[in-house]
Amino acid sequence: MYKHSLKIILLICMILSACCPNYFINEMGAKRIDINRFSIDLNQDTISTIDTNAIYKKYSYFTLKKRNNIKKGFRYYELANIDNSYPEVYYKFYKGGKLSVFYIYHGASLERELFNPKLGGMGVYGYKNKVLMLETFIYLNGSISILPNRLIVRGDTIFEVEDYGYGGQQFIKQKVPKEWLENWKPDW
Repeated sequence: MYKHSLKIILLICMILSACCPNYFINEMGAKRIDINRFSIDLNQDTISTIDTNAIYKKYSYFTLKKRNNIKKGFRYYELANIDNSYPEVYYKFYKGGKLSVFYIYHGASLERELFNPKLGGMGVYGYKNKVLMLETFIYLNGSISILPNRLIVRGDTIFEVEDYGYGGQQFIKQKVPKEWLENWKPDW
């Protein structure tokens, strides 16, 4: 009887600990995880091909003709958002390997406050095994994930190649007033 009760108590504890969130919410309501959960080392030199004084807007999706090989060509798919129900996605890269992901709905006037990193999603970027990588934290349906993707930088365009290697997203550098991006520091 005692062993049976102990097993039930242990099972309940395991179930409850699995259901407990392993994130916290900052003062602006954004979900955060411990920075150590990312696998990219943040103690690297700044990536010189990425402009940390700009934002990058998602422009389109693409598929690759050959897995993990952008040189063999790709096909663009324009973002079809006819009813403007999906937000526009912006990336802001910071020195030190940190990244904010901003989801801004159509019709919203772009302004400085929208690019406060405390409002954005969190991510990191840097070299991992000599490959430029990006990891973003997402919270979806009660589940936490860190999505690793490869980055390819070509001038003012960043191609984010998804982990499976056959496609991804294209981000193009956008001009915004310099003051909008100054003096912000990520809170992770």
